[in-house]
Amino acid sequence: MDQAGGAVVIQVITQDDSLLTRIGNLAQAAEGAIGVSCVIQRGSELTATDTASHLTILDLGSMTDEILKAIPEYRRQGGSSWIVVTYPGSSNERLLGAMRMGANDYIAHEPEMAEFRSVLVRASQQGLASSSISKPTGSIISVFSNKGGVGTTMSTINLAASLAEKTTGSVVVVDLVLQHGDIAVFLDVSTDQNVVSMIPELDRADASFFQSSLSQHAAGMYVLPAPYHPDEAELVSATQITDLLQSLSQVFEYVVVDLGNGYSETTLAVLDLSELVFLVTLPSLPDVRNTRRAIDLFKRINFELSKVKVVINRHNAKDQIGMDTVQEGLGHEVNWTITNDFGAVIRSINEGTAIRMIQPKHPIAQNFDKLVEKFITKTKDDSTKPGKSLFGVKSLFGR
Repeated sequence: MDQAGGAVVIQVITQDDSLLTRIGNLAQAAEGAIGVSCVIQRGSELTATDTASHLTILDLGSMTDEILKAIPEYRRQGGSSWIVVTYPGSSNERLLGAMRMGANDYIAHEPEMAEFRSVLVRASQQGLASSSISKPTGSIISVFSNKGGVGTTMSTINLAASLAEKTTGSVVVVDLVLQHGDIAVFLDVSTDQNVVSMIPELDRADASFFQSSLSQHAAGMYVLPAPYHPDEAELVSATQITDLLQSLSQVFEYVVVDLGNGYSETTLAVLDLSELVFLVTLPSLPDVRNTRRAIDLFKRINFELSKVKVVINRHNAKDQIGMDTVQEGLGHEVNWTITNDFGAVIRSINEGTAIRMIQPKHPIAQNFDKLVEKFITKTKDDSTKPGKSLFGVKSLFGR
């Protein structure tokens, strides 16, 4: 099916103005986030004479079931639009009836960007929309340290919260401190799924599966915690972990990984897979010494140091060790600093949330907002200039 002007034409059959606005906003965000241009049209009925639409959204909340009866006739007349139903309630019986009548897909009445994008992708995979719709591969961002107790988990959580707040992309936090990860505790989330239990499900994992299986924190990010039982860490391999992260990156714009500290085959595999690594340390001689060891190791194994950004946590301008001394000890530039406020951090942990959810203007929250702007969104903007794919040489949907 040819597209008008190269755009994906989406027909929304609804009497709900707010739904039309939501779909329009998502379509606009899709153009900015993944380079897909969408044209939204409003319809009142489903007819095969409308050959322009590539995707049709039927609102079962504002339309009667008569609209469903039009689907078989629409198909008989040669209508090929990918038909998606939406409903504000939880009537599985009504949705099942829509599928039986010939609807192709379902989308939430207030969908997230990842779900909307997934619908576009499934339509394109059936050849019913533009073959030019790219499959997005999200950024995998790791937070790592060579020493415990420096704040990798705090940094991971607040980085993800800033990404969720300051970008249009969907965000998932992955706890790869497999034997003693605390992200589920820090964020006070409960879920039936964890890193280990998710791996056998990857064959059927798409946006709908991830979003229904993972808890979404009030700060906006989805959460995939480490297993509760430490011995489960032995059940997964480095290859399985990289497969998991790549699957997540096909759904989420940002996959933020807490790698904790220490080295293993899995750690090195994830570092290699990451597009950006925040190496967290403290402004003390033991911590600087251990971070220098990490940097020296990266050099010996020819790791791409350009994607390593050194972050000094708990920074205080009155520290006896100045930044010049720290940089000399590291043999590497200090790329960023995070303000020291132990009380605010403890409060956020005890309340199970990111600092910005308690104090949006807190210096730590602003530190992470500016970090996102400098190292992530600016880089992404640069990589989406004409003539480049969203992530440089990588395709948008898979590696």
